[in-house]
Amino acid sequence: MPLKILVVDDDPPARELMKESLSSLGIDVWTCGDSEEAYRRITTGLFDAIFLDLLMPRMSGFDLTHAIRHSRWNRHCPIVIISGSDDRESMARAFAAGGNFFLRKPVDRKRIQTLLNASQGSMLGNRRGFSRAALDVEITCHSGSSAAVKGKAANISERGILITNVGNLATGQQVRLRFGLPSQNTEIQTSGVVTRIDDVGRVGVSFTQIRSTDRQRIRLFVADTVNQKLTGVYTKPDLQQIAH
Repeated sequence: MPLKILVVDDDPPARELMKESLSSLGIDVWTCGDSEEAYRRITTGLFDAIFLDLLMPRMSGFDLTHAIRHSRWNRHCPIVIISGSDDRESMARAFAAGGNFFLRKPVDRKRIQTLLNASQGSMLGNRRGFSRAALDVEITCHSGSSAAVKGKAANISERGILITNVGNLATGQQVRLRFGLPSQNTEIQTSGVVTRIDDVGRVGVSFTQIRSTDRQRIRLFVADTVNQKLTGVYTKPDLQQIAH
């Protein structure tokens, strides 16, 4: 599946040049010339990266960058700041707002290619964090001083888990979870926050505190499941290299 990138720039020639250059590299490019429309898109869809001009009417690039970093879907998305100015103050403000890379205008294909070479690892890492694998295990959920509730996991990613049958929870509520992964003997214990509840009552929890070794176990489990779907060949990760 190709990378999905949003380009936000109110200058049509610059916007079209970036679209053409990125598309020629096999990237799925979405463009927007209005920052408020861009805000609506980043709050309803997931992108692998966002190219963002700083100087735009109504909602500035600084404000939009800040909004992206507080959005539900794209808070971890790599942001490429585009600007005709490369003064230290503008760059410092852009990075402070949440930008990851800085691309100076005028933009050309060579600069875009150089930028992609530097940022593609971040884009792929962002996508990996959202990769999900089906998970059918029992999960224990604690919320506040209430008694523990036994539920079921539906799917999992590095950043969170979807669970069912855990009683009445509300968005923003803090929870503590305990569960295992198939073929692994070590139990995972993590804290999280409820970020969504879907139409059938499934609860999405984003991890807020999790051991790095447990995150690595989840990463390997998800990658192995995805590879199995893609190739039909199952290769068990070597979990013995992970410290307990």
